[in-house]
Amino acid sequence: MPVHVDDLVALLRALGAAPAHLVGNSWGAFICLLTALRYPHVVHSLVLEEPPLLPLVLGSGARPQPAVLARALRRRPRATLAVLAFGLRTSAPMAWAYGRGDVQRALRIFARGVLGRQALARLTPQRRQQMRDSAAELQAEFRAGFPPLAESQVRDVRVPTLLLTGERSPTVVRALSEWLADLLPDVEQVVVPGASHLVHEDAPAFVNDAVLGFVTRR
Repeated sequence: MPVHVDDLVALLRALGAAPAHLVGNSWGAFICLLTALRYPHVVHSLVLEEPPLLPLVLGSGARPQPAVLARALRRRPRATLAVLAFGLRTSAPMAWAYGRGDVQRALRIFARGVLGRQALARLTPQRRQQMRDSAAELQAEFRAGFPPLAESQVRDVRVPTLLLTGERSPTVVRALSEWLADLLPDVEQVVVPGASHLVHEDAPAFVNDAVLGFVTRR
């Protein structure tokens, strides 16, 4: 992720586009958040679709950090238990599949875990192929993991932020989005009706209106 942040900042500077309104989904939303933390002068506002804030629960690195996990369990038990359930049902089976060299099986497990069965069933054949084509990139992300992130850092994000959460997204991403909304000092949160984790694909007109309205007001 830090490499992606640096690439994004270099792109903004090369285009003369800073400070910019950054819009990101999932992994990309986390990159936008990190950019606002590390390079606040290049960010005008944020629109974040369900960033996976797993370091708030597990810490960084390959294994959960007991002190971070215990603190998260005391402060946000619902989100913490949802992350642990996601680990058992999705992350652990993915690791098993990767260990057997079955990259496509790992992709299917991941897609079911972050989208939910109904949203996964709605994907078009073209979208499914796109996901299969990027399976190697998903494996690289899975192995790289997440950088450290603390509640105090999130509270320091001063730019206006819009959080978009899918009404039908899995419990883990909705719980983490609620946690993020409680931490950010200048935030609006919108639940996207009928949408899952890929909110901009499930409800593009609704999301476009929400984003453009937010940017115009800000």
